Amino acid sequence: MSSIAPLSLDYKPHSPDSDGRLSNDEGDKYAEGKYPGSIGTKKEDQRLEKLHKQQKELLAGEDISKSAAKRDTSDNGFRTAAQILFRPVPYDAISCYPGVQIPVELSGTNHRSHTLGHDPVFGWIFGPLNIIDRCITFRSATLDTFSVMEKGNIISDKTSFSSCIFESIESVQEDEKRLPAAVVRQALHFASDKYTKQGLPIPFVSAEKAQELIEKNWNTVEAKKWIGRMEQSLKSDSFIISIQFAISLLINEIIRILHIMTYEGNSVEERNLHEVRTRKILLTANCISSNSNIIYAAYKGYIAQNPAAGASALDIGGFIETAHRIASDRAFIQKIKKEFLENHWYETVMNQMEGETE
Repeated sequence: MSSIAPLSLDYKPHSPDSDGRLSNDEGDKYAEGKYPGSIGTKKEDQRLEKLHKQQKELLAGEDISKSAAKRDTSDNGFRTAAQILFRPVPYDAISCYPGVQIPVELSGTNHRSHTLGHDPVFGWIFGPLNIIDRCITFRSATLDTFSVMEKGNIISDKTSFSSCIFESIESVQEDEKRLPAAVVRQALHFASDKYTKQGLPIPFVSAEKAQELIEKNWNTVEAKKWIGRMEQSLKSDSFIISIQFAISLLINEIIRILHIMTYEGNSVEERNLHEVRTRKILLTANCISSNSNIIYAAYKGYIAQNPAAGASALDIGGFIETAHRIASDRAFIQKIKKEFLENHWYETVMNQMEGETE
């Protein structure tokens, strides 16, 4: 029983394109703080500056130039903190030594979807461990893991993720700076990939689905944009529905007051029966109004050949008030009926008893 601006219902995913996204080289420059201009939000730019500061603090007093990353590994064969920070991440490897069988053939266009180091959520666990132990873990049920050679970043032989964990622990025990260095390297790599043409894969879906979405230009950045649009639409529609409900409630209250003004009885029972009639009138009117609105919305959607146009005409707030009236009014009517029958049954029994006594 209300009329207000239509709902926005702007929840459909947009059709993203890759225009304006960075190339891989530009992504690397952005992560290094060398890209001209800002790509991410102000908060992301500040976070990037903080990462560069942490990078320097980790290796304070040591040679942190890229030449340091070219030195041999530690005595036990582990990557040094400098190598962790400056050498390519192992889960970017797409080439294999002859005879090595990996779960899926990797390329520059699909390796992000199939490797857990690139997962925006699980990558914070798998990425640093892969970086410390120079290995790559695939996005599979068995967590297939392979070692990666430093020279050329080439996949060499099969290992296990449990081995990756133990080797990483041993490496960090040798030098505790390696773990924070790996986390910083992971964060910088995410920053370099985030705004590129492919971006980072959407988490919590299969590798195949993530790749399918990437090929349709869907990544974490686009998903975040859509969620933001949906959140704004929900806020807008929630406000509209609240107004619809308030108007419907106000109209019902006005009708109720007007009908109560016609009451001329004196007894409590008569007043209750009049209230029942009032509620029946409102309940009937609300049901007719809601059904009419559904018919109108369906007609509008049919004429426009657009279901969303019809759905936007729905009086959701009015439906809520109708549902509320059905629940509360029926309970009230049943209560009054019960009291009425109980009282009259008592009077009938008492009259009969009095008649028998006489």
